[in-house]
Amino acid sequence: MIKKVLIALVIAATASGAAFAEIRMSAGAGGSMDMGRIGGMSVDFEGVKMSSNVYHTGFGGFVFLDATYVEFSTAFMFGPTGTTVNLGPITMTGEGSFMSLDFGLLGRFPFELGAGNISVFPLLGVGYSLVLSTEDPDGNKLDKPGDFSSFRIMAGVGADFDIGSGLFIRAQALGRYSFAPKVIRENGDQSNVNGGFGALARVGLGFRF
Repeated sequence: MIKKVLIALVIAATASGAAFAEIRMSAGAGGSMDMGRIGGMSVDFEGVKMSSNVYHTGFGGFVFLDATYVEFSTAFMFGPTGTTVNLGPITMTGEGSFMSLDFGLLGRFPFELGAGNISVFPLLGVGYSLVLSTEDPDGNKLDKPGDFSSFRIMAGVGADFDIGSGLFIRAQALGRYSFAPKVIRENGDQSNVNGGFGALARVGLGFRF
């Protein structure tokens, strides 16, 4: 019995060593675009249905660090943000701008295609968009920009294209669901506040250690 246990432990240790041997570190940087709905709410105002939605379109750069099955990234984003308010047949819009630091932690499972110079991987994880500043259409900074920050769930697909000497091009496309930020939650309740869907695209250059 003890002999069987020892053999099982040796096999497990060997398998674990092989798994860790396959883990490779890489890092890189590139460009990023994020667009979509951040959140909204709907209420009945004296018998008239009112709804509001917050959108943004962000452009910027990102850096990433991964260990084969896990990727951590940070992106600096900026761009226009907008709000639409529908009050019965009346629609009002407002525009402004924002800057944010977006953090992401994604699980990934890569597998090779063709001759092994292309790897494709599904992605699933979480993120947080920390809004650093927001401005109205006149360029006036709004108080408490952090109230526009939001937690996210992300899923999508990515691919690495080896170009030699440890270098590769990474492309990713993700869908995201953003939970309603504080600025929306404080003006409603759980029954009428909701998050929003959006899309994220990234292209970067990486290097394997």
